[in-house]
Amino acid sequence: VFRCMQGPSQGDYEHNGAFGTKTITWLGGYAMLVNNMVGPALVALPLLYQAAGWLWPTLAILVFGLLTSLASCFLCEAMSCVIGNAMFQGRIEYATLARFFFGKRGHAIAQIFIVLSLQSINVASIIISSQVLDALVVSVFSSTCGIRLFPSAGFVCVHGPGQALSPFNNDIMLMTCGYAVALVITLPLGFLSLDQNKYVQMFSCAFLLVA
Repeated sequence: VFRCMQGPSQGDYEHNGAFGTKTITWLGGYAMLVNNMVGPALVALPLLYQAAGWLWPTLAILVFGLLTSLASCFLCEAMSCVIGNAMFQGRIEYATLARFFFGKRGHAIAQIFIVLSLQSINVASIIISSQVLDALVVSVFSSTCGIRLFPSAGFVCVHGPGQALSPFNNDIMLMTCGYAVALVITLPLGFLSLDQNKYVQMFSCAFLLVA
């Protein structure tokens, strides 16, 4: 049985208005959840099923889905244990809970790990998004260009889809047209709070469901 701890109130740990307010709404939250769950690993699922068969990947998805659901329930339970936040009135988040339950040292450790986790997802998402956009540029303009680091450094252009996900195949690229497009689209969103991003998230989720 989960037992709540006594401690400071949610006012001592709640984020200020610079991080946004509680105006995401149910629809915006649903869109953000879908967009986060349908991450960079999605494009690898067909290849995974081809290589491993249907049984083990399906079992793994079901098991990890169950574990994720339980972890989410425990996280919500912990959030409700913060004094003054029994009905989720405040804005208490994951790292805030670490500070509430484990103190400043635990909070610092949790922040380090969550930043590393988010950055690993960001790197994978940026790479796959850039590769997909490069493929789109090739489809529309018949070619795409970029700055290559390996196997030979220089400015290169390709005129076909390639044999891998990227039109540049397995070359190590510093900058490509697809990466530049992704940068132009996403960089302005980095200056907005999560609440202000909700409309972009809802549009992205709707486009994903339609596509």
